[in-house]
Formats: sequence, structure tokens, C-alpha cells
Amino acid sequence: VAVAPAAGPVNNGEMLSDRPVSRRPPPSVLRNYFPLARIRQVQWLGNAGGFRGTRFWRFDVDDAHWCLRCWPTLHPSVEKLAWIHRVLRYAEDRGVDFVPVPRELADGRTFCRDDGHLWEVSAWLPGDASYWLEPSDNKLKAALQGLARFHLTSRDFASRRLGPAPGLVDSFSATTMRWTSPTCSDRSSTTRTA
Repeated sequence: VAVAPAAGPVNNGEMLSDRPVSRRPPPSVLRNYFPLARIRQVQWLGNAGGFRGTRFWRFDVDDAHWCLRCWPTLHPSVEKLAWIHRVLRYAEDRGVDFVPVPRELADGRTFCRDDGHLWEVSAWLPGDASYWLEPSDNKLKAALQGLARFHLTSRDFASRRLGPAPGLVDSFSATTMRWTSPTCSDRSSTTRTA
């Protein structure tokens, strides 16, 4: 399977991954979803603006566009990813058509494991994530309305508390460490007054 370079600048996530990054998805993963001979136009997208260590590829099968996602080895757990996928399916079944519902494997699972990573495939969703390039009130309003619709639709999904997103925890921890590091404390305690 040949891999085309991404168009334009891409944050490839190499510095944020917990393992070395390969720009070529493993054939063993792709063949779980489609016959390899039908897969065309594989494009490496890096982390595509996603969370740390997550990697994406876009590819075509016949006339359809697909997205392959490789999760970092550290998170989510098998149980958490299965739960996330059930929530996405639940929302889609109730009319939310803008969520990336993973394609099922022959055995009904929605992801596979390869080389310590969890992998999933979902239909490629149309549109551009261009808010930061061209911000507008209309784009922000549409994003917030979509987020509200998703949450309102899935709020009665029977769930258990799984905790905050690991990427947010990591970011918060790094920020907290910067503000509470000895360097910051030492400055305040060594300040002299005249």
C-alpha cells in the first residue's frame, strides 16, 4: 500500500507520540477492514490536529473515503475505547450524523490491536477544520451547536464514569508542574525588599 504525503503542513505528532511513528499503516490492520487490493490513495495525516500520539490516514476503497486512526499505546484502554464507540453509535442511531462511527469488523468489534496500538476505521467525514485559519462567529456557533446536539442526544446513554481525557490530564499536569516548579517558588522566596 503506497502512502502519499499530506497536502500542506501537518502536525505529524512525532514529538507527542509514546512510540516511534510510521507513516505507513500496517497491512495487517488494513486487511482487517478491506481487501488490500481495493485500497487506494493512502495519505498520512500525522495527528491531524488531534490529541497526543493519535495518528491518522485517509484512504479510498472503491468510491468511498475512509479514515484510519491509530491510538497511542498508553490510552485508551480496550474497555474505554469500546465504550466511546458505543456512545458514538448510540448518538448516530438517534440522528447525529457528524460523528465518526467506527466500521465493524466481521466479529462485531469496532477496533483491532496491532503492535500494542488500538486501530479503528470510520467513514471520512466531509468538511474542513478551518476555524483557526479563518475564524468566524458562524463557524464557532455551528461547532457549539453540534457539540450541544451530541451531548443532548447521548446524555441518557447508560454509562459509568471513566475519568477525564488522558491528553487533558497530561496538559494540566505539565502546566501545574511549570507553575509549582522549584524555579518559580525560589523566585518568590529569594526576592529582596529594600
